[in-house]
Amino acid sequence: MRDLKPTDLPELNRILEATGAFTAAEVEIAMELLDIVVAKPEQPDYLVAVAEDAGKIMGYILYGPVPLTEGNFDIYWIA
Repeated sequence: MRDLKPTDLPELNRILEATGAFTAAEVEIAMELLDIVVAKPEQPDYLVAVAEDAGKIMGYILYGPVPLTEGNFDIYWIA
């Protein structure tokens, strides 16, 4: 697992579409959240971990802390 890089976005978009689990609107929203993380990596609301094997992106998870709690997180996207 590693941090998100701006160059990951096209492949993550391809993975989201290839799952067949998300509508076009859902893929668009998922990509908007990834764009937020790329544009403002210091923002605290969304965290991303990218799974990679032998240099190939296998998937990702986007999650964030649950407000008013300590150590609790919501998973927003996983593909």
